[in-house]
Amino acid sequence: MKFNINDNIKPNIPFEIKTGKSSTTSTQWFLSQLMKAKSEYQPFFGEPLLTAEAAITLPVSNAWPERGASALKIVKNQCRIHLQNDMLEAMLHAKINGPALGSPKMVSLVTQAVQSWLDKKNRKKLPSRQGPLHTATEAPLPVNNPREVADVSVQTDMVGENTIQETEHEVEEVSTLLDISPVLPDSDDYNSAFESDTDF
Repeated sequence: MKFNINDNIKPNIPFEIKTGKSSTTSTQWFLSQLMKAKSEYQPFFGEPLLTAEAAITLPVSNAWPERGASALKIVKNQCRIHLQNDMLEAMLHAKINGPALGSPKMVSLVTQAVQSWLDKKNRKKLPSRQGPLHTATEAPLPVNNPREVADVSVQTDMVGENTIQETEHEVEEVSTLLDISPVLPDSDDYNSAFESDTDF
């Protein structure tokens, strides 16, 4: 194969490809020449021809599949999760191959599509609305007035001797009203309601 390439294919490379003025590279031109003479080389060089065919057909970068995946994420979002395959295919085709959004070509295409849709069948046209949206029988919507919000926090003072004395005084008053003798924890005759385990 090496001698065949040097003798028959290499001298036939066009001048534009040799000088780099063409958009086609010499490798692309060589692989296309191999594919044109595939039947001639197949019996002798089957494996290299398969490699050449794969090199011609596979894209150099993965930009095209990535564009398709991005379009799929945009078209099939959470709201459109149950799309049928034919509708999904049509929407992806329009997203990937369609005109740019806002271009004159897109505006004319949408206008033609709407006109075609209207002409297919005699469709009922809704009258245009004049005036307010609600009628006299409908109650007007309530107006949301801003509500005042207050902070519910309580400021506490440090416990001092005055508050302890006030609390002791209140305990004495309540105990006299209920006819109970007040027993305070700091008094000498204070006994716990629970006896110690060691006392018998």
